[in-house]
Amino acid sequence: MNLSLYYAPGACSFVPHCALEFAGAAFEPRGVNFREGQQRTPEYLAINPRGQV
Repeated sequence: MNLSLYYAPGACSFVPHCALEFAGAAFEPRGVNFREGQQRTPEYLAINPRGQV
């Protein structure tokens, strides 16, 4: 299973990130840049239609 954690500064992704690190889980952190509009790309909207982190 491939696990990705999408995060952005100011988003509520800090606690899940810490929990994954503490558990030693293998995951790929993926930053989302709101200023560049990355949350509105077709690739991101395919997994999260609301366009939120």
